[in-house]
Amino acid sequence: MSRTATIAVLVVACLLAFSVSAYSTVTATIRAYLYAFPLVLMEKTRQEMLAAGLATNTLNHATVLPSPGNRAVVRPNNDTLYSVAWLDLSLGAQVVSVPSTGKRYYVVPFYDAWTNVFATIGTRSTGNQAGEYAIVGPDWAGEPPKNMKTFRAPTNMVWVIARLQIDGKSDLEPVKSLQQGFRITSLERWQRGERSKAGVIQAMKESADKSRPSVLETVNGMDAQAFFSLFNKLVYAQAPAKSDDPLLDAIRDLGVGPRKEFSPNIFTEFVMNRAFDLVRGELSHVAQESRAGDSGWAVARTSIGRYGTDYRTRAFVALIGLGALPPAEAMYPNAEVDRDGEALTGSNSYRIHFNRNEIPPVSAFWSLTVYDELGFLVENPIGRYAIGDRDDLEFNEDGSLDILLQHSKPASRLSNWLPTPKGKFAVTMRLYLPGQAAIEGHWQPPPIQKSPLREEGVPGGSAH
Repeated sequence: MSRTATIAVLVVACLLAFSVSAYSTVTATIRAYLYAFPLVLMEKTRQEMLAAGLATNTLNHATVLPSPGNRAVVRPNNDTLYSVAWLDLSLGAQVVSVPSTGKRYYVVPFYDAWTNVFATIGTRSTGNQAGEYAIVGPDWAGEPPKNMKTFRAPTNMVWVIARLQIDGKSDLEPVKSLQQGFRITSLERWQRGERSKAGVIQAMKESADKSRPSVLETVNGMDAQAFFSLFNKLVYAQAPAKSDDPLLDAIRDLGVGPRKEFSPNIFTEFVMNRAFDLVRGELSHVAQESRAGDSGWAVARTSIGRYGTDYRTRAFVALIGLGALPPAEAMYPNAEVDRDGEALTGSNSYRIHFNRNEIPPVSAFWSLTVYDELGFLVENPIGRYAIGDRDDLEFNEDGSLDILLQHSKPASRLSNWLPTPKGKFAVTMRLYLPGQAAIEGHWQPPPIQKSPLREEGVPGGSAH
């Protein structure tokens, strides 16, 4: 073989090796990113909230409903008042005290560092009576109090997001008063007979700088070096599940995992950053996959809140709704397109028509909320960000219901109007304590359909 031919063969071999290596790196990076994303997002969210004034191991009450200025968490609900705590169980076990809530729905979910709901207190799981519950870390070896239900967290980082039902702004004061009965006390102090004072009253702060990036935008802006360097520290401190071992073995050669130092060469880092572009694009399109059978709605009925090794779903839920509840507690149908598959936009008027027998099946309540493309609330002239069964809705004569989604003010049925932004938007339906028909898929959200613009955008007649 001539020298020229030999060189050509070597070049081809090198290109093939390069391609194989790059492909292997891209696929491994995508798997690693999907796995790591929820943990990194949780940590950045924790940092943001603590920087805003929240204290560790202390319950912090939001005394106003979320507004367009709140950008710490995507898709905040406008149905409940939040009480939030970030626990560090390496500092010791904690006792959570809850008051009697009468007939009012509430839930206190506990999320591990990986966004799994490992325990809940509330109407569905423990009832509405007063009670006290111990939360202990994975390595805690103490003796729990007698007759006190104890939950062992898989990680020392725990996010608590209590939700108390609120029936409109006029219901704020009763709920704020009830919030004061929710407390977190260290077990050490509790055993000495001490009890914490009522949680710090703190409205969720709004960013004075509207151009300041949200937590999600910050994470989406991280390159491979920043992202995996942080992840390696977190995964060492917040122990992964045993079932994660195969995935961790598969990405170990990237320098990603517990006790690993992330220091890729220039070529590998370049390829990993390109893989970030691919996986972030993939996450933004995941919702498209489940719409065909749900009239434009993406409806998740399994895995939410307890993901196991379904890392893709876990990452997607973290992206669109960090802190989501399991389906038995709540469901979140989400729509970004209408019944024809076209993007929802404020240049059109829409309606959602519920036949009499299609009203959402729930034991607690249901609502609809409009968000912008990033998942945040948008200012509107009437300050209405959600609408649902606790509102004074106007039903049709046959018992059906039309919800109006449009940017301009309708000529009538203002009580049924949920304002939309001028540009693209998304709609999230929330079903609290959904019925089995919804959980099992026998009930489907009705499609979002365009409405004619006659009578200033008010649709006429009923769709069937």
